[in-house]
Formats: sequence, C-alpha cells, structure tokens
Amino acid sequence: MKVYAKLWTYEPHDDGQCAVKIYVNNGKPRYIGLDIAVFQKDWDDKTRRVKKSHPLAEIYNSQIHTKCVEVERRLREGETFEAVQGRKSGSILELIGVYREEIRKGLHSIRPGTEKNYQASQTRLRQYCAHIGQTDLTFDQIDQDFYNDFWTYLHTTHGIAKQGFSKHVKNLKKFMNLGLERKLHSNFAHRGKEFRMDKKSKGNKVYLTKGEMAQLEQFDLSSFPSLELERDRFLLNYYLILRFDDGIRIEKSGMIESQGKSFYSYTSGKTSVEVTIPLKPAAVAILEKYNYKLPGISNQQANKMLKQLASMAGINNIATQDGKKAPKCAFVSTHTARRSAATNLYLDGISMKIIAQLGGWTQLETLKHYLLASGVEVAMAASEYDFFK
Repeated sequence: MKVYAKLWTYEPHDDGQCAVKIYVNNGKPRYIGLDIAVFQKDWDDKTRRVKKSHPLAEIYNSQIHTKCVEVERRLREGETFEAVQGRKSGSILELIGVYREEIRKGLHSIRPGTEKNYQASQTRLRQYCAHIGQTDLTFDQIDQDFYNDFWTYLHTTHGIAKQGFSKHVKNLKKFMNLGLERKLHSNFAHRGKEFRMDKKSKGNKVYLTKGEMAQLEQFDLSSFPSLELERDRFLLNYYLILRFDDGIRIEKSGMIESQGKSFYSYTSGKTSVEVTIPLKPAAVAILEKYNYKLPGISNQQANKMLKQLASMAGINNIATQDGKKAPKCAFVSTHTARRSAATNLYLDGISMKIIAQLGGWTQLETLKHYLLASGVEVAMAASEYDFFK
C-alpha cells in the first residue's frame, strides 16, 4: 500500500496555487483532497511536504502527516476507501444521462451519431449491472478488474468483438475524465496502460465485387417484398457510397438537377460533411420505386436480412474476415455496401481524394484503411510491375 502527499498541478486554482492531495494506491490509484493549497515553488517533491520557507509550513506539514497516517491506518484496518474518503462515489451511468441531456439542450457541439454511441454504451453498462446483480455503477468500480469482466460479458453474452468493445472503452474513458473535471471522483484507473482501446484491425474485410453486386441486382425477389426492400436499400447505399444511417435519412429534397444530370446532396450524419454525388439511373429507379422514401429498419435487422439475401443470390464462395473462414454471405452487412463502393471505385482507377469527397470521408487515412482492409491496395500497386503483366 502506498499513501503519501502530492501536489495537484493538473488543475491550478485561479490564483496559481495547487491543491495538496493524499495519493492512495492499495490496488488502484486514488486521491483524497485536503484543504491545503500552495504554489509549486513552495512544494518539495522529494520530501512530499511544504517547504520550510512557507509561513504556514509547520502547520500544513503537521496536517499532511496526520492525514497520511490516519488514511493508511483506517485502510489497513479494513475500512473501504469510500468510507475513508468521506463520501460515496457517484454514478457513471447518471453522468452519461446528464451529459446526453445537456447535448439535447444544445450545451455541447456533439454529432447525433456520437450521442447515439453514448446511449449504446449506457445501455451496455446497464445490462452489465443487471448481469452482476447491481442497479448502478459507480466511478470507483471502474478499474482493471471491471475492464476485464466487462469485456468477457460483452464478448460471451452479446458476441461483441474487440473493435466494438473498444468503442465502449473510448466512451468510458470520456466519461471518467469528465467525472474528474467535474470533481465527481478521484479514480485514475482508466488511465492505466492495460485499460486500453485496441487499434483498428488491419485484417481483411470482405467487399462485394462488381460481379457479385450484379448478382444481387438481378436476383428476382418479387415473392419476398421485405427482402426486396432491403436489397434495394443496400444497392442504393452502394450507388451513393452511403453509411447506413445516412441511407435511412434519404429525402427527395436532396435531389438536384443540373445540366441534364441528376445528383444527390446531403450532410453526413457522422462527419457533418456536405456531399454531392451523381445519381446513376439505377439509383433514380429505386428512389422512384419507393417515392423517394424507403421505410426505416434497424441496423441489426438489416444485417440479418442481408446475409440471407447474399446466400440466396449465390454469394457463397469461401472468404476470410478477421481470421475467420466462412461463406462470404456470412460476412455481408449494411456497411459492406459502402466498403464495396469505395473499393470498386478504387479498382476502376479513381483517386482516393475523389472517392473521399464522394463518400464524405474527412481523412484520407481512414479511406486508406478501408482499401487496405479490402486487400486491394497492395495488389493494385503490384499490378503495375512487369512481373504481373
């Protein structure tokens, strides 16, 4: 167990003085505040005490010593950190709810998609609480043991992979840091090296070739109207390089005519980028078929139907994604439309800059990751060598 005084230089007071806190580490790092503040020049990092030159050094150092001894004694006698700290840790679930309400009131400039991600994490945390028999989750419970247990729960119960888990970890870090800023807790466990977000996998992600897209286009689904609708939505998102959420929000008001050509203009829900993209006749036909408004559906439902569609259309050759082998239809999802569009455009020789503008990507690196994941970037470069001609 470690218990000692530390000058809190991260958040100086308005007058430039810094608070003195008791650092406690009996398994995880936490802090207990003191009613003492001094300037950095008056603090000795080696002795962890106020320098003797300070007029109140003797009084302050006596208080620091007494508090350190008291904290260590009480913890060794079995008291909880919360009891020693003198207050109950707040709820991270409550903070997420408060922050989402602040977003709805316009107090934060947050994209709708980001707020939706916060809601998803809040839901998963509530489900986890129910799983372990709790009604709430406090800031002080967020530590490495929680991290490991939360990952195991999400992976085994909900089938969430590392990349999906990383999104929840990112949000947890966001709200733990926000809780620190608002002085709701003093738990720094989320800043540990092992409490991490895994980097995006560079493993292959499937895309549909032009031939496979043609199989979907030509497959007769007149006897299956619900599947036909989902196939048409997938094709439309492919033609317009749309994210699923942007495809759900398609409006006739976004259609533009100029010099005898049709275009679709919209603002990306994720990046807030304004995009204008040519409308090919096949896209116009789908829009007119549904009077420019395709009925909505959840992403989860759409993914299930698309896998069924791809199988029915004969897209069943064995493919590999993230190290797993299965018929290609098993890997098809709503996002496959956008990935396939970007990949096929790139294979046609369209520059990444133009593809990024047409698809609303704000960074070429993100688009490059798409193409690398599709397994085409190196192959395209290699095709220029004499060996392959």
